[in-house]
Amino acid sequence: MKEIDSMWFVSRLDETRVTADEKRGIKIISEAFTPKVWEHSVIIFTYANSVGKERYKEALEKRTELIRKEISKYANAEIANNIPSVAVDNTSKTTPDGEEWLGELYTTVFVRMSKRGLLPFLIATADSVKPPGNKSKTDKQSSDNTEEPSRRFYVDYSGSTKEVKKDQKPEINLNNTQKKVIKKKIIDAGIIPTLALGGAAIGSALGPVGAAIGGAVGAAVGLIAWLFG
Repeated sequence: MKEIDSMWFVSRLDETRVTADEKRGIKIISEAFTPKVWEHSVIIFTYANSVGKERYKEALEKRTELIRKEISKYANAEIANNIPSVAVDNTSKTTPDGEEWLGELYTTVFVRMSKRGLLPFLIATADSVKPPGNKSKTDKQSSDNTEEPSRRFYVDYSGSTKEVKKDQKPEINLNNTQKKVIKKKIIDAGIIPTLALGGAAIGSALGPVGAAIGGAVGAAVGLIAWLFG
């Protein structure tokens, strides 16, 4: 590969040091892809809830500092010190501070993504972020006179029509701060004009993938419409 759009460096939050394997991995990555690869990287710490609420903030800061310090041996300090970190936990939707980690992970990865990879990433993930039903195709009322609530339908990125389930929520919840950060990235990357120009522009941006994305573009447009209110 000649270019990487996004790289995740994954380590456990409850480790107390940078392991020999991690040091070796950082060295190999830096030499194989040049230190520039770290400009699109995110440090992800697993097992976030293993450190406890009282130690969480300190552990996150310390572990981030240790990984950045190791990376700075191969990349300059400015690049290394700007790599963000996110703590996650597969056993819980939240980290010890009570915050949902999936929205933070999505936002951080989105912001660090290369400009080339941003539009495909947005299209691929739009249905997971946008509230179901915003892509409503039609509403259907029960044909009889019962008080059955209306049924809502939407078209997912594969082009299939699906019914919105009762109380269905998006997989990735974004808070207002995260929405603002993503909106800024979308504006800075010039994604809106590309989507507005339609198929030709998108095909040029995505290359061979462009012909296969179908209804996914509509999902991305819907997500942007939701983000910008």
